Amino acid sequence: MPLKQTLDFEKPVSLVNAPQTPQITLVPFTAQAAQHLGPLAAAIDPWKRYQVSSDNMTALLAKSEAGAPRYSISANGQHIGGICIRLNWLRGPFLQTLFVLPDAQGQGIGTQILKWFEAAAAYDGARQVWITVSSFNEPARRFYDRQGYETLAALPDLIADGFDELLLRKKLSARKAPSR
Repeated sequence: MPLKQTLDFEKPVSLVNAPQTPQITLVPFTAQAAQHLGPLAAAIDPWKRYQVSSDNMTALLAKSEAGAPRYSISANGQHIGGICIRLNWLRGPFLQTLFVLPDAQGQGIGTQILKWFEAAAAYDGARQVWITVSSFNEPARRFYDRQGYETLAALPDLIADGFDELLLRKKLSARKAPSR
């Protein structure tokens, strides 16, 4: 079942913040937010290593596509990251992109976003959630490992020759409403 049953993709989603984390709101990407965040995301791995241009990253974030919602992540009113989801992928959604800008990392924001994503998917009846991570992106690999994701396969040359993407999965359990 897709996240679409749980979410209205035209409206912001305010997450229940964990202790000592900023108030997080997911806001459907606007052109202005994409123009602000695209160059900042292109300057960090994995996009930096893949030499993704600011224009291409901005276009990815701003793109409107059925079954693929995109949100800017705001903390205390400031754009600090982004999340792009593919709703219906192998009996669960695929987290296409999740990034938190370096100045906002280490505050539990990524964990909070991931927990929301997993809870929304489980509530909608998904059996699992999927992510790919670049094999060279050690901080992201450690993050997903701590969150209980397992590596199922290496996908050589998926994005660029000479680089592997790792396919990760987390099996989901009982349905409960996502924290909003």
